[in-house]
Amino acid sequence: MKEAAKAGVKKILITHPLSTVLSFSIEDIKEMLNNGAMYLEHCYCGVTRQVGKPITQKDIADAIRAIGAKYTILSTDSGQWLNPIPVQSMGIYIRDMLELGIPEEDVRMMVSTNPAKLLGI
Repeated sequence: MKEAAKAGVKKILITHPLSTVLSFSIEDIKEMLNNGAMYLEHCYCGVTRQVGKPITQKDIADAIRAIGAKYTILSTDSGQWLNPIPVQSMGIYIRDMLELGIPEEDVRMMVSTNPAKLLGI
């Protein structure tokens, strides 16, 4: 990330930061944000049976609280035959985040405002 930022890359997205393959700590994530990462992307498929060892919705909610919604994007990464279709996955994801105490305005930011900023729209 440091090298990408030095090279002038303005938009760096870290996807699946909590996945068991990567399993970054909150401290690792904060360091990435301090070194040029713009957003973290937490994908719904990471909590499903599609992946070998899923994380939990609570893990994601805890990370959002620790890092902040302004640095987070929620997406589905769905489409696999085992998972609900993307629109259903997003509905489940949003409902679960709200039930886990993530404020509605933060959820809206993570599923709409932040992705739009990343895309420049």
